[in-house]
Order: sequence, then C-alpha cells, then structure tokens
Amino acid sequence: MCMGGSAPTPVAPAPPPDPIPAPEQPDAGVQSAASNARAKAAAAYGASQTILTGSQGLVTPPTTTGAGKSQLGA
Repeated sequence: MCMGGSAPTPVAPAPPPDPIPAPEQPDAGVQSAASNARAKAAAAYGASQTILTGSQGLVTPPTTTGAGKSQLGA
C-alpha cells in the first residue's frame, strides 16, 4: 500500500509575449536615394578595375632574382 500523496501538478508556463510589429517601410525618397547611391557605386567600379592584364597577357619578363634560397621557419 502506498501511504504518500501524489506529486503536485506542474503549473503551465506563461504564454509567449505578443510578436513585435513589423517595421514601417521607408518613404520613396529614401529608397530612391539608396538605389541611386548603389547604382553610382557600381558604375564607378567598372570593368577596368577587374582586368589586371592587357589583351596580350603579361609582356614583361618575370622577376625571379631577389631572395635566393632560404630555409623555411629560420
């Protein structure tokens, strides 16, 4: 025979808080200014910034003199 009482019933947790409302959309002036700034930055970069050689490739001889032999970690 069991002489003890039963374990107390656990209390239900509190419900989660209400979700945060979504932020308001910025006005059209702010959006167009940001779009114009991105477009100007992209146009200023251009293709000439990414091309590192000419159409003939590298035309100068490589420079292999300088450091000479060395031990790694020394």
